[in-house]
Amino acid sequence: MNNRLYIWGSPPPPLGGMSVHISRLEVYLAAKGIDCVKHNFRGNIHPDPTVVNVSSFASWYLKVLFNRKIRVHYVITSNYFVRFLAAMLAFVAGKRVIIRVGGESLEKAMEVGGFARLLSKFALRYCTKFIGVNEEIVAIATEVKSFDDVYKVPGFIFPILHNNEQDLDDDISHFLEDKFSIIFSGRVFERSQRDIYGTWLLLEAVINLRKEGFTSLRLVFCLYEQDDTDDIEGFKRFVVKNKLEDFIMILEDVDNLIDFYKVGHLYVRPSITDGDSNALREGLYCRIPCLASDVVKRPDGCILFKNASIEDLQSKIIEIYENYELVKSRSLETEIENNGPVLAEIVSSLFESDKNFSSKEKKSETADI
Repeated sequence: MNNRLYIWGSPPPPLGGMSVHISRLEVYLAAKGIDCVKHNFRGNIHPDPTVVNVSSFASWYLKVLFNRKIRVHYVITSNYFVRFLAAMLAFVAGKRVIIRVGGESLEKAMEVGGFARLLSKFALRYCTKFIGVNEEIVAIATEVKSFDDVYKVPGFIFPILHNNEQDLDDDISHFLEDKFSIIFSGRVFERSQRDIYGTWLLLEAVINLRKEGFTSLRLVFCLYEQDDTDDIEGFKRFVVKNKLEDFIMILEDVDNLIDFYKVGHLYVRPSITDGDSNALREGLYCRIPCLASDVVKRPDGCILFKNASIEDLQSKIIEIYENYELVKSRSLETEIENNGPVLAEIVSSLFESDKNFSSKEKKSETADI
């Protein structure tokens, strides 16, 4: 029996919670002798030669369904139909399938009802193991699935730090020099769309604070693009049109937020919906003060502001700015958990159960003969 895990997802690029999670989890799985086969479903060619580029999902799925050697799967997706298809592998072919949910997609599917709810309940019932990143997701899952096969495990895994890490580029260092720097990471959409990451909210808050006299504030947007709904170019045009370049820096394709946490004063997560932010936990891990909306339960050590409230966001930034030494000292006391070993243990257990299943299957075949 091979110890090969088929991951429905790929490492960066693009940078994001899922891709970073996969790249870090792979290290802990390798330590247990588990080989990861990662898959790119985006329709492009991934630069990592170890990633399998899937041009036709239907053809790939049929291959996986009927190939008896492709046994154990780790599925990260916000698509309820894909989760259903993953669970079908367990239901029809007896494969071992972990489904991991990190955002609001499961809750939305259940609320929509009808087909979405039906397929979501099927996926929960027949997947081998289910992982939710917060209590709300786990609560939904345990309405359908046994507590024994449902786990609450945030997605954050400690980064692999190297001694040869490089400093930030000179232009970035100069931009932040002797200023109070606020770091943001996430996506940006057109202003007319739902501001899921709170990108426009944070921008407007900092603009207002500078008008009030807080002119030492600097804001760095580390943006990543996922699909055509992103509007990074429109965001750039807004900044230029309103002559905000003196205190706003927009960066794309950032592959290491840790470099910014080291020099920044504050990380802000103003999302109006969330699961359990890996970037936020990484900020806490790097001992930078972190401010986030209270839309979901946040990790200990995180300072909260009222969700979607620009007034409360501004108030909290001022409070942190004016009491920074105290706030910083408290951030140094924050403890954050490494979920890599826990996740690797859950995955490893599927290989053990799969070996037992295969042994019984062989005995049954022998008996039939």
